[in-house]
This record gives sequence, C-alpha cells and structure tokens, in this order.
Amino acid sequence: MTVATRYPEIWHSDRMDMMFETPSSQGEVCPNNGASGWGHWWTSPDHPLIEMQLLRSGDFLPPVEFYNTFIAPGKNVDGFTLNYANGARFAVSRERIRRRSIGYYKDLLAELSKKINPIEGYYMETMWYDVFHPEALQSEVGSACVLPRVPANKALSHPIMLEEATARFKASMSNTYGSEWEEMERDLQMSDPYVKTDRKGKKGSEDKMDKDKNKNKNKNK
Repeated sequence: MTVATRYPEIWHSDRMDMMFETPSSQGEVCPNNGASGWGHWWTSPDHPLIEMQLLRSGDFLPPVEFYNTFIAPGKNVDGFTLNYANGARFAVSRERIRRRSIGYYKDLLAELSKKINPIEGYYMETMWYDVFHPEALQSEVGSACVLPRVPANKALSHPIMLEEATARFKASMSNTYGSEWEEMERDLQMSDPYVKTDRKGKKGSEDKMDKDKNKNKNKNK
C-alpha cells in the first residue's frame, strides 16, 4: 500500500517511504511505524478526480455512488477511506479472484467498457483492494493500514504537505545517522513532488542515470 484516498472529499495521504526511500523500508504491505509512516492529508484543485468532477465532463457516477453500485453492490456508505497500491500494481491469487462471482466482474467490465471518460479508471486504481477482498471491505472494517487521523475541517495543500513531510524525514534521518546526516543533507536536493535517496540516505543516482541514458542514445544514433 502506498497511498490512501478519502471519499467523497478526495483527500490523499502518501506513504513516507514512497516519498523518501529510506533504509528502514523493506517493502512491507503497510509501514511498520503505523500512522507515522504516512504524510498528512492533502488535496489539490488540479487533481484529475477533482477537476473532472468540477467540470462534469462526460457521463460518469460520483466516486461514492460508483463504489456502492459496482464495487460493493447493495451497500450504502456515505464516506470511506481506501488504501491502495499506487498505479494499481498488485498481484492476486486465483482463489481470491474467485471470491467474486463471474456476474460481478461482467457488470464491472460492462460499466468500464462503455465509457470514454477516464475518471472511472482513477476510481478503480483506488478500489481494486475492495474488489478482491469482499470479506474485508475497507468501507466497513476500516483502511488496510493504520493511517493519520482524517482532519475534521480541511486537508493541507500539496506544497505544505511536502514541507511538513520533508521536515519529518530530515529529523528522522538525523536521529538515525547523527553527525553523518550533516554531510548527507548537503548532497540532498529536494524534487517536486518527491525525492529519492539511496540505502545510505544519500541522494540517489538520478543524475548518473540520466547521463547513462544520454550516452546510450548517442550510441544508437
């Protein structure tokens, strides 16, 4: 799980070790430090889900109605928080797929196939876990991972969330590496939206990778 989305508000919380690759990250399904492993809730008016809903361009259901109709048929939830793997990157077993009827998948396929508007594809990215876990719908049992408390009034802007997450990341690395972090921090350049560091906490080798790519391009010319 790398992201969480709160519906119908369309607020997001990003996993800290997705924003900053750290030595403590071992590919666990959920962060091993609970809610501290997630960034604060944020929102942005130019997020595709929000933009499309404001424009109302195309024929599509709002996310909560889509969930109640096609993901959890017969349910009538007003709001929920979903954990998911960013980019819908996951694997499931045959047994888990068969926990749903073929009719369920046919209805979902028919809905997704008749629309040109991609907004329902965004819905599916966030809802796949509940498709394959009918016995543990996050709308009923809660999010798959322990998350920060959803704010009562409003979420942060994306830039403010990044500032806060960066400060937390630096403090954590300083506590872990002590005086060594001073040298590491000098080499660290923040990128928008995320920065990647190597397993020692130092800046990753993006620059070297870019140079290697350019060399390969020149060779192929």
